[in-house]
Amino acid sequence: EWVSENHSVSTQEMSMQDATAAGALAFFGDRYGDRVRVVAIDEFSKELCGGTHLNTTGQVGVFTVAGEGSVASGVRRIEALTGQAAFRHFKNAENQLEELAQLLKAPRERLTQAIERLKGDAKALQTELERLRIKDSQAQAGSLAASAKKIDGVQVLISEVAGADMAQLRQLADALKKKIQGAGVVCLGSVAGQSAYLVVSTSPDLVRRGVTSQILISKVASLIGGKGGGRPEFAQAGGNDPARLKDALNQMQTTVGELLRSQM
Repeated sequence: EWVSENHSVSTQEMSMQDATAAGALAFFGDRYGDRVRVVAIDEFSKELCGGTHLNTTGQVGVFTVAGEGSVASGVRRIEALTGQAAFRHFKNAENQLEELAQLLKAPRERLTQAIERLKGDAKALQTELERLRIKDSQAQAGSLAASAKKIDGVQVLISEVAGADMAQLRQLADALKKKIQGAGVVCLGSVAGQSAYLVVSTSPDLVRRGVTSQILISKVASLIGGKGGGRPEFAQAGGNDPARLKDALNQMQTTVGELLRSQM
């Protein structure tokens, strides 16, 4: 409004004492001499400034706020563009809108609806992906359960699952836990990208005997360059040394046997 109303801008040199008495705004941290330059725009702006200025506010041309944020406790900063810089800002925004309209194959006035539609589609796909992951985990569990071995009367299943992330390992461990009858330990590991993952699940009766997932994961997590944590019945670990995953799984089998024998 102040720009479009084309208010006059006046400058006046005076002593610092007179400028302060007149209500000119001075910024903390700035240094001022005995004589200062006061720039005033009618009644709504008056401050100390040494720069050059327009004769009227309308000479700014276009004014648009480009950013706003905190610079200190209780202090905000507004960043704005004027003149040709503001026009370029609008032009860039216009071009981005046009690109979005072409990508979404929707008129610009319906971009919001198009984006909401995409969000809905993405949510539906995520739900379907989760359903397929659970189905895949159940199918894998069926084949992996047969590879469980008995150690001191306890079913122990230790296996590497290619390419699984932590969420997939957790789902598969839950499915395997249901497949194994009686006392059992499930330990799964995987390599995804530059990381190695481990999950351990133990049955409640073993937890009561002192054979907990937390103890088991703590014994092998360092082999993959990580630390483990979790609950007595379920624990997990991630590390940055995937090359040693097989060592960690082999060590887990040894650790399970040692812990079982120590609790007998």
